[in-house]
Amino acid sequence: MQRRHWYFILLAVMLWAGYKLFYKHRPANTVPAVADGVAVLDVKRLANSLVWEIITTPALWKSASLTPGKDKYEALTDLVDWPDYILAFHLPGEPAASWYSCLPIKDSSRFAEELVKSGFEKAESCYRMPGSGLSVKITGKQVLAGTPGNISRLDEIADMLFRERKLLATDKLENILQFRKHAAVFLRPGLSTGHAVSIQLSRKGIRFSCILPAPARVTFRRYPYHYNDSSLCTLAFPQADPDWATLLPDSARRQITRLLGYDPDTLLSPVNLYYELDLQEFSSRTDTIVEYAYNDQFEAMETKRTQQVWEPVFNFGIQAPDAALPFRQMLNNHLLMPDTAGFVFTPLPFVKSYARVQHAQKMVIYSWQYPAKHFQHTRQAVLYGRINPEKIPAALLAWLPPVLQAWLPRIQLAEIQIDYNEQGQLQLDATVFRKNREGSSLDW
Repeated sequence: MQRRHWYFILLAVMLWAGYKLFYKHRPANTVPAVADGVAVLDVKRLANSLVWEIITTPALWKSASLTPGKDKYEALTDLVDWPDYILAFHLPGEPAASWYSCLPIKDSSRFAEELVKSGFEKAESCYRMPGSGLSVKITGKQVLAGTPGNISRLDEIADMLFRERKLLATDKLENILQFRKHAAVFLRPGLSTGHAVSIQLSRKGIRFSCILPAPARVTFRRYPYHYNDSSLCTLAFPQADPDWATLLPDSARRQITRLLGYDPDTLLSPVNLYYELDLQEFSSRTDTIVEYAYNDQFEAMETKRTQQVWEPVFNFGIQAPDAALPFRQMLNNHLLMPDTAGFVFTPLPFVKSYARVQHAQKMVIYSWQYPAKHFQHTRQAVLYGRINPEKIPAALLAWLPPVLQAWLPRIQLAEIQIDYNEQGQLQLDATVFRKNREGSSLDW
């Protein structure tokens, strides 16, 4: 065997040993017993994954680094005694974005000095970063950080953790630390693995998984959904069980009806089985607008101008035991209007759309003048969706929030699926595939 092969085996063994033997710095229990959410980051597992990527990816050998570049917070991070796991918690009644975390530090006085040098301002017994909402409190050799609405909230939490010692039960903390994922978020009730969102990183992207609580009275059916690789967006889902209606308040149903201008049950009728939306793309065309103005003699003056419009090219399929039933329902409720080319689907303002019965068990609503594509793949699931951000036109991307404008160009594909796992539990899996696969898992 060549020498370089032995080097590879040796490095692999060292990686295995590091994973098995070097979980030495377990975090102290700094999670309140009343916490309704706990997030955990497995620092050791993430570091080992990055090491394995570097070993198995020659392209990373020259530029590989397991530590971030120098920045103004480097002196602060050097003073943190990093544990194998980083824990964060959320408390009942707090805003969804308010999370807290405790970390051990090496020197409290030096840490306080570096906080001020890094831009934090002293505020009562804590330090606060202006404009960010981030606050820090130093208690002995522990630092409590979070985003409280009121800075005095940090004092209350510090008392709960370090003076009153009202902490999470040891068995629950061990259950969280043994979850074996890069990161996870545990939610009530019980902070158990059955109520956790797990996060796995790889060079392909990020995968989120969680078990969904399924009410006993609600049933979920699986169907063979169809999709195309080239489509901008696909969304396929079953008809809601009649008991689902009880989960939606009447006020919410009225608001949805008012927003749409018609009762959604007319489209999503209980007689149907499932639905498949295939949004192929947004097509551009030039539209002529005729405008009229009046002169001093009150004579109409016609002017014409052109503008570019974007129309969705889509196909919405409705699967039913008898496709004529939903078609008749829409016709009777005036959602369909006949013209010389067929039946116009009136609720959709973006593009002229028609509806027809494609065959005995399928009705389709489709955008006019755009041919439908044949489906390439089938996916058996309760719900399935995917989006290809590369197909979003730049003109439409500019209308999205700045955060999405920054992140969507980095994403090649995003998928979501709800289906039953091997244990018969309803599981949600969402995967975001990135474009840049040359760097490490953290390099987006």
